[in-house]
Amino acid sequence: MPKLIKIGIVGCGAIGGSLAKIIAEDFAGKAKVSALLDIDAQKARNLSIMLCNKNKLAVSSLPALLKKSD
Repeated sequence: MPKLIKIGIVGCGAIGGSLAKIIAEDFAGKAKVSALLDIDAQKARNLSIMLCNKNKLAVSSLPALLKKSD
């Protein structure tokens, strides 16, 4: 099985949220959302919960997002 590409998304509004859903639904075998960051931390937490039923994807800084992403 090929390694999944880990994608971090900065900005969890309409565009970032749509992108995250497309990655999760249409590219599940090739890529995964690994981290989410937004200036409004609640947006990142909400999107994380929507994607995986947990707040495990939201991070608090760009270096943290980069560390979790390819």
